[in-house]
Amino acid sequence: MKMSARHQPSVLELCNIFHTGQVESGGCLKRLSGRVRSGLVLKDVSMVVHSGELLAVLGSKGSGKRALLDVISGRAQGATRGQVLLNGTPLGASDFQKCGAYVGKRNDLLTGLTTEQTLLYSAALELGSKVSNYVRRARVKQVLADLALTHVAYRGVDGLDDSEYRRLVIGVQIIKDPIILLLDEPTAGLSPLHAYLVLSMLANHARNCGRIVILSMERPRSDVFPFLDRVSILCLGDVVYAGRTTLLLDYFQRIGFPCSELENPLMYYLCLSTVDRRSRDLFMDSTQQIASLVEKFKIQGSAYSHDIAGVPLSPERGHKLPLCVLGQPGALKKFWALFCRQTATTFNLRLTGLRSLFLQLFLLPIVCASTMQSFSTLLDYQRSYPSVSALCFIILAVAYYNSTLVTCLLYPELRTRFYQEKRDGLYSGSQLVVSSTLLGLPLSAASAALAAGLIVILTGYQYKIWLVLFGAILATILAVEQQTKAILVYLQDSLTAFLCSTLVFSLALILSSGTLRAQGGMPGWLQFLTTIAQPHYTSTALHQALLADSIAAPHNATLTCPVFNSPECRFKDGMDFYTERLGPDIGYSQAVAFLFPLAGFIFNLILYSLPLPEYIKQKQRE
Repeated sequence: MKMSARHQPSVLELCNIFHTGQVESGGCLKRLSGRVRSGLVLKDVSMVVHSGELLAVLGSKGSGKRALLDVISGRAQGATRGQVLLNGTPLGASDFQKCGAYVGKRNDLLTGLTTEQTLLYSAALELGSKVSNYVRRARVKQVLADLALTHVAYRGVDGLDDSEYRRLVIGVQIIKDPIILLLDEPTAGLSPLHAYLVLSMLANHARNCGRIVILSMERPRSDVFPFLDRVSILCLGDVVYAGRTTLLLDYFQRIGFPCSELENPLMYYLCLSTVDRRSRDLFMDSTQQIASLVEKFKIQGSAYSHDIAGVPLSPERGHKLPLCVLGQPGALKKFWALFCRQTATTFNLRLTGLRSLFLQLFLLPIVCASTMQSFSTLLDYQRSYPSVSALCFIILAVAYYNSTLVTCLLYPELRTRFYQEKRDGLYSGSQLVVSSTLLGLPLSAASAALAAGLIVILTGYQYKIWLVLFGAILATILAVEQQTKAILVYLQDSLTAFLCSTLVFSLALILSSGTLRAQGGMPGWLQFLTTIAQPHYTSTALHQALLADSIAAPHNATLTCPVFNSPECRFKDGMDFYTERLGPDIGYSQAVAFLFPLAGFIFNLILYSLPLPEYIKQKQRE
């Protein structure tokens, strides 16, 4: 869809929209297999909205309000007939991403950012290179002022109340100055005063900027009546009324349903168009009444739904070129904005930032220090081969479980935000994987370095093994991080993902590390499987480094080992013990260990770029 250099007043038309969608929730297996029952959720819906107008789509639950918004935005799942036209040109999903914005009912902003930072990074992700930094910052200040958020500009997102949070969510979408703004029940859960405030701001945005605003509502109050330029009342997908709000009373009076002056006309006619399920007789009567209302609107309502009168626009504001038509930033600029946003989320002095830094930097060293206390008291004669093997196991287990825990605590917020922003076409899954990996790499390296240093100090080993410890711990952290990210693609719950990731690496650690079971006594096929698990190589590197300072006697200070292979002395030296536990030395185990996080990184690049079933994506957005 081509946009002219000078923006003219726009007209959005819905022409005979029929949409077939899901009409029951269904279980997980049904959704994944596509066997959920579907039906006609929108039936011959037609309406017109002009620049500067606010249209409210009213209806009870199941009336088709969200389906209508999804059809306009191109997000609807299922067959759709009819046309959605913007200025006479078909409006597709990609066109809507360029010139429209959708404020969903569920939005999870990054809690580590302030209000201003949230808008700044949204502007960086959505406004193209033709928009200068000065204009971008000016736009952020304007949105803060228009939404009455200036006083909380430097407050963290997690410190906002419900009304401020809702207004910020709206600000994230209008930052790019869209021609069409869709909102799914923006006042749900707000107090009457705050709902009035939000609707007044949306009405001002539509009229002052000359934009089209469409929102859904389930329980409209009478005090919002002046803000609504047009109203569309739906019932089970049928249109009961669609037209200007000022003509609503006149239309229903003409067809024999006048509204008392003491009644809220919006709620009165909404209740009139709602199926009454309290009894069978009431159900039949209300169904017949609604069918009559739908039929009457088809016959007499065309003059109300297709009038060409729009809201008068001022020459200064009504023809202002929307920023959204200036294009979107390139892939590299989007990646940089995404990386900077994640950095700002992590490195800040608020509670969320300090928590993130503590988990990524200091949790592993603290756990390692606490578990190494028992080894710090060992005497030289007690540093036997089994003790070294136990130390290797503990080091790897702590690194595995710590990395899994940290990833499950911190990454789901980024993943949820990604699946919400992916519908707007802001960035790809591969960009998320690369940015989060690059940000976490130096933090993981610093944490591994601290942990390795503490292990050397507390266990009394020579400092020359620090590099081996550092490499083994870092390779473990990076591999587990990539594995857990892959699991979190399909599992929404962090605890479930933690348990699954823990189970996978527990099996790998038990079978392939050579600490709890010697690989020499395993069947051939199981020995082969252990060679394709990372713990085999990290454990090999640790055993080789630590066994050099160990002795053969495992019992007490007076016992020596003069005879090899005696009951007291089974192994001639550390290499003999190592060979039985882990097999022949391959010589490059440390390097092979780092191939696993690299393979996991490449796998996630592909995984996050693949299309997923809509059911899974919907769960991840929640």
